[in-house]
Amino acid sequence: MHNSPNLLLCFITGISLCLYTSCKSTVDEILPTENGAILNFNVTGIDEIVVNSMATFRANGSQIIQSNVRPETATPTPMQTLQSLENVDVFTSAALISEENRVSPAATSNNAVNGARSSVAPRASTAPMNSGIRYRIIIFNQDNTLVVNRVATAGTNPEIRVDGHRNYTWYALSVNETNAQVPDMNAAGIVAKAGLVNKDVLYASGNISTVDGDNYLQIVFRRLTARYRVKLDVRGLFGSVTGNTSLSLMKNANNTGLITMGDLDIRTAAFSSVERYPNTVVLNAQMSNVPNTPAGTTKYADFHTLDTDPITANNLKVRTNQLDISRDDNSIRSDTSPKTASYSNAYSPRIGATYELILGMVEQPVRVRNILWARTNLTYNSNSADPYRLKTSPGGSRSADRDTDYWNWMSATPTAASGNTDPCTLIYPNGTWRMPTSQEWQSLGTTPDERAHQAFFLWGAQFAYIWNLQNDSPNEAYDVNNLFIAFGGYRNTSGTLSAVPSGIATIGSGGCHYWSSTPVNNNQATAFTSSYSTAAFWFSWGNINYAAESKAEGRNIRCVRQVSYN
Repeated sequence: MHNSPNLLLCFITGISLCLYTSCKSTVDEILPTENGAILNFNVTGIDEIVVNSMATFRANGSQIIQSNVRPETATPTPMQTLQSLENVDVFTSAALISEENRVSPAATSNNAVNGARSSVAPRASTAPMNSGIRYRIIIFNQDNTLVVNRVATAGTNPEIRVDGHRNYTWYALSVNETNAQVPDMNAAGIVAKAGLVNKDVLYASGNISTVDGDNYLQIVFRRLTARYRVKLDVRGLFGSVTGNTSLSLMKNANNTGLITMGDLDIRTAAFSSVERYPNTVVLNAQMSNVPNTPAGTTKYADFHTLDTDPITANNLKVRTNQLDISRDDNSIRSDTSPKTASYSNAYSPRIGATYELILGMVEQPVRVRNILWARTNLTYNSNSADPYRLKTSPGGSRSADRDTDYWNWMSATPTAASGNTDPCTLIYPNGTWRMPTSQEWQSLGTTPDERAHQAFFLWGAQFAYIWNLQNDSPNEAYDVNNLFIAFGGYRNTSGTLSAVPSGIATIGSGGCHYWSSTPVNNNQATAFTSSYSTAAFWFSWGNINYAAESKAEGRNIRCVRQVSYN
């Protein structure tokens, strides 16, 4: 009888442990009774194939429509469409760049999506998952009891201990991010959609019969959404994406938001209670730099959806809600008025596929005499990945710009020997611009709409001819909305600048010198020239001439658009 209190204590302790265990959440881990087995998980990557021929899926199968084109220099870029978005022009194209390599019948039926496979041959079976990506491992034992629910990191072996000689079913879930929480399931095994909206939902599952010691498993994730990767390319604006830039993805005439998501059943990979999220945006801070491009100039914005309804031609759209560009002079061009670009093919999206939508921004020209002129002069920056650039300001060149703004005729760089290279065609994207012909210069006539002059109080001057915008509306995103041809002088054959605008108080003078692409003979080409001088209140504007000048002299270049709008 003296052992009764101990027996009673043991009985109470046992009951308490049972009650405690039964009240614990079903998402907690149950530790193995023995050291037994160690599960070594290794993330191999994401199961998708790279499509061999993207041209089949391009948004437009025709060539760019070109204007102002000399046949001998035309360099058409196929499979793209040029659209005007008021403040900028945009090249658009689209391609299916990858899709899932394997789609299980269960995943196809449970997700109620189009699981049709492409006949395009694969180039790779898996895409790598970056080290540091977080994922959740969920393991049930043969009694359907949850034994592991743990967040792991790609590139690090979690070494999960379980009992040996047991059967387990495991599931892995990731949103393909390094710093975000991996959404957890509830007691019913459901992951709420709130944590999955516009996320790259990656999923894997499998079974294992453990042995004592090490057990090795490979995780190959598959994508449970259709991914639209918008490539925002502003290299043709000569700046970088900054500030509050944001994008949205839409479809159809009423601009329906394309993003949908539902609650995910971790056991079946099926989604339920699917909802549409019409106001989904991707902010600049959420975009990633495209590899091998200058930082900030080309960015990816990823959109993920369960929506696989067919999209008719011209009804897949990307909207720039705001576009902020940091320019070469560190000023910010901000366009807060939403603009929408459309893609001209019809689409039947597939779960597991990745579609790349290119949004290539380029400077908008100014239309004068039915010629599309660049708003500023061509310059060269040898320190830039895109050295051929249009200047931020339409103002004239200075002495400091001798080797960047003054070009020998048809030279590959400003001071290179004259030859057969049209430097305007080398502006990114190549073939968008070209040098104007003598005939195009002469179409402006000899009488500009306005003459601008400013002699500075201490030293310096700026003079310019101005031709007014033709038919188009002024564009508030640009400093000047007319054709502003500033005087800059020229560089002579000895390398000295001549006729560069200068002045003090009310006295000033300068020359206007621009190349055309029209040769006269082996040593000369046609140039647009004029002069200006002022003394006190007397102004003298010289005649506009189209003269034969030495190809070895450096002059300003004003490009014209080689491609026009579809």
